[in-house]
Amino acid sequence: MKTVEIKTGVKIQNKQEAIRLTVSEKIRNGEYGEKLPGVRELAKSFSVNVITLRKALSPLVRDGIIFPEKGKGMFVDGKRKTCVGIIGCTHEKCLFDKGTYFGDVFQGMRDLMEENHDFFSYQLKQPDRTYQELVRENPSVSGYVIFVPTKTEEKELPHLKGGIPFVVVGNTSADKAINSVDSDNYKDSFNAVSQLIAEGKREILFLSNKAWTRTHDLRYRGYMDALEKSGIAADKKMVIIENPKTDLFQDSILSLFSSKNSPDAIFAANCYSAEKFLEMKEVNKKKLSIIVYDDPMDALSKFGIEYRVVQQPLYEIGATAIKRIYDLIQKKNVKPEQIKIPSKLIAKTE
Repeated sequence: MKTVEIKTGVKIQNKQEAIRLTVSEKIRNGEYGEKLPGVRELAKSFSVNVITLRKALSPLVRDGIIFPEKGKGMFVDGKRKTCVGIIGCTHEKCLFDKGTYFGDVFQGMRDLMEENHDFFSYQLKQPDRTYQELVRENPSVSGYVIFVPTKTEEKELPHLKGGIPFVVVGNTSADKAINSVDSDNYKDSFNAVSQLIAEGKREILFLSNKAWTRTHDLRYRGYMDALEKSGIAADKKMVIIENPKTDLFQDSILSLFSSKNSPDAIFAANCYSAEKFLEMKEVNKKKLSIIVYDDPMDALSKFGIEYRVVQQPLYEIGATAIKRIYDLIQKKNVKPEQIKIPSKLIAKTE
């Protein structure tokens, strides 16, 4: 058997990933038929040892794309037809962590793909790799789901339009011509802050990490517009958008809570900011009303306080994204859609 050239001219994270992508493409194109070559023969064709080959193929076994039969070899699941590409900013193993943002969204995607006997191919988005490069290196894919692009990465997306179908998840793109599925970050935030105002709260502190996606921008806009609609003047001191690990984050909070107009409520645009705030023993939090965005693993319950969570419909977001990419692959409803699924405000008690 001749040596197979592992893709050239594109940046690939490592040899195992390259092997997996190449084998996926050959399965998709029917080059292997019902059965893969023997592991030693296949390893030799990629110029790797058997251990490296098995590690490279393990995700395909895990996802049921190929399956081993003892003493007979590795077989292809012929029912699986469509390969959906997934590009994300986290390592692939995080997709299988239940109770996390990526894990719960992916579960919604995976269940529908399993139901349709389809499979996926995951690629990690790194700063030195463009979306175009990732698409070119994985020709077996029929359409892509792109997880949470940053504001900088958003600028790359228009270059994909007119080519392979794709849907953005976890970020409502500023470009109305791009398909996306997300919760309604603006409206959900507006409603949450309006609820605090209706309860008589007037000094509402907005907490967030450094905003690196439009998602946090939308949550901030919802907060500001809710104040304006209620006739409450916005106070810059009541907005802390900093890395929660820094001294600046903690110093800003301590200064605010030692002032005359200390906060009577907290609206945290992400769970991590709320968690770092609650760890600060110097601040009395007993009389605070707290609403936080997402707490899928109940990370805040350890503090023994009452709080409310803007709970995003993560499973539904994933399932809807897959339905949308299927439509685009099959050229149905091709008019761009920005689908927004409402969140729920859930009370958490100690």
